[in-house]
Amino acid sequence: MAGASITLMDAAGTTKTATADSTGNYTLTVTGLTAPFLIKASMPSGDSVKEYSSLVMTAPKAGDTGVANVTPLTHALVSMVSSDGANPNEFADKNTLKNVDPAKLTAALKNLQTALAEVLSAAKLPATFDPMTTSFKADRDNEADLLLDTIKVGVSDQGVSLTNARVPASDTGSNTAPATITLKGTTTGTVTALPKPTVATDDLKGLDAFQAEANACLALAPAARVSQNNGSYTFLGACANVTGFDTNNYKAFGYSLQQLWGYRLLNEIPADSKLLTPEFLLFLDDGKKAIVRLASASPSGGKVYFETAQKIGDVWKIVGNQRDYDASVGVRLFRQNDLSTNGWTIPSTYINSLDSGKNVGKFDAYTSRLSFSFNQSGPNGYDVYAVRVKGPGLPASGIVLSRSSACGTNDYLAFYSNNGSLPAPNSSSLPTSSATNSWVLDVANFGSAYKGTTTEFFNQYRGLNSLGSPSTSTGNNTAQNRVDLSTIPEFAVYNWEVFTNAVGPNVAATFRSRIITRPLAATEGKKQAWATLNQDALDYLNPNNTAKAAELNNGQFSWALPNATAPIVVNGYIFGSGDLGRMNMGRAVTKSGDTSLNLTASAEYKGNGQACNYAKVPTFTSTSGYREVGIRQVTESGLMLSQYSFHTGRAAP
Repeated sequence: MAGASITLMDAAGTTKTATADSTGNYTLTVTGLTAPFLIKASMPSGDSVKEYSSLVMTAPKAGDTGVANVTPLTHALVSMVSSDGANPNEFADKNTLKNVDPAKLTAALKNLQTALAEVLSAAKLPATFDPMTTSFKADRDNEADLLLDTIKVGVSDQGVSLTNARVPASDTGSNTAPATITLKGTTTGTVTALPKPTVATDDLKGLDAFQAEANACLALAPAARVSQNNGSYTFLGACANVTGFDTNNYKAFGYSLQQLWGYRLLNEIPADSKLLTPEFLLFLDDGKKAIVRLASASPSGGKVYFETAQKIGDVWKIVGNQRDYDASVGVRLFRQNDLSTNGWTIPSTYINSLDSGKNVGKFDAYTSRLSFSFNQSGPNGYDVYAVRVKGPGLPASGIVLSRSSACGTNDYLAFYSNNGSLPAPNSSSLPTSSATNSWVLDVANFGSAYKGTTTEFFNQYRGLNSLGSPSTSTGNNTAQNRVDLSTIPEFAVYNWEVFTNAVGPNVAATFRSRIITRPLAATEGKKQAWATLNQDALDYLNPNNTAKAAELNNGQFSWALPNATAPIVVNGYIFGSGDLGRMNMGRAVTKSGDTSLNLTASAEYKGNGQACNYAKVPTFTSTSGYREVGIRQVTESGLMLSQYSFHTGRAAP
């Protein structure tokens, strides 16, 4: 990566640093250092950081020069060699690094070469191609460099996934899965080879002209890019000459090009930004459509947008996802830290619970979730009273979101049922009081604050009925059993059914959406680079802090990142609920990389555009009310890391 920060650590923990030049090359002297070496390359990419790893088992002989590439494929190898086949960061510990087994790296390389055999053959690269030591130019013309644009690497608890982006997946038919295989560890056995690419390598550079035009636009100050009058946007100057947009036919989330990108250029993308090389993540249908990642960078931070491109004639253009509604699905990993004064006592009447009558302590948990967003106040949403979503990881009958009476949902549909059942149409009431739009796939306890029976934690987190048995409520948004995440593929497709008052319980419209990254097991939370809330944030959760436990009209708090390559915090909030009402006081960070936030309460809304009559974060005590402080980070793969610390009022044991 051009301009990447390079860090080398040897087996004794000694580090050296360098910066890659404009061609991605770097030089480090390892004289006097002890092999093996861990090398990391990192650089900002939009609102996140790209980081790859590589292992070098032996140092070059005195006077010699060695090649040590750091790419997604070397990152795959490091992951495969790790103890669980999915933790490349474990070699940042010098004791783990010095004990790395060369035979495991050899086995991992052989498995990778087998998986890529057809792709290597098509690229006229040798079957013994070694991504760690083969010298090549990072010029997007060299076959080895094009290989990196072809193979998309993902790391999850399932192992290392390799997706051939140049084998189109169906976007309209029944076979929507991409060409992906998963390698777990270094176990020898049958490794399936990815199919040969069918999309030409030239298509990987299909948006180069768009990049140049977009950068001429981004060179302008935001106010010189777009004018806005009563919500109508007009492109100005170079921004009016970006032919890489399909001006006439663009539509995304129901918005026109001017509505969506006009807002982005004026309000979201900072001054002095540059669009990085557009990345083709996956080609679709006949190879003439693709999901692309558009990332920008600037001195004050960057942005990332996932777009749809289409080849019209011989020219690639950004056309949008052609969706009629402001709706999407995302992947989140939560970290929830219970700072309540008192633990939870399971009622003695819950006779079917192993912990009946016992104080089980506090509920610190990682949760893996799918998040479904549908904006009722967005395009074509005014008459929508519910949507049903089906797809991998969801109940067979689907989940349903509907209009909510919860303040702060702001016309976004919230969870209604886990069995596909619908609320009644044309009702003046708001059918759910839920404030969440997520489906919990997996739950894992962390820390030692939970004192209950380990096997009971999942169901206690999920909810128990009046006898202490697992909840069977159709309004429960947590899966009845932990979802097997291997059943959720890369770029999984979710099918939406839209229900309107005009049509009633019959389906009024359908559409599809894809996830960009696959969900992680909840236990993978322990591997993430979570930011840490500082004490000024945690004070808002202390019922004995008179000022901060009171009703809030405003607030200020800060956080710290664990290292320079951790995902930055993109927004934060203080939320509370009590007898007087509920309020979420949140906002995005002012500048990328900021480590503090000032918040001010403002009026919130619920479903049907109804205003809430309470606009403060309510007070709480050790035994009543609820308060949480949270922040969100986004990884380079598109995974949102959502964490919050909370205090819930519970009776003293």
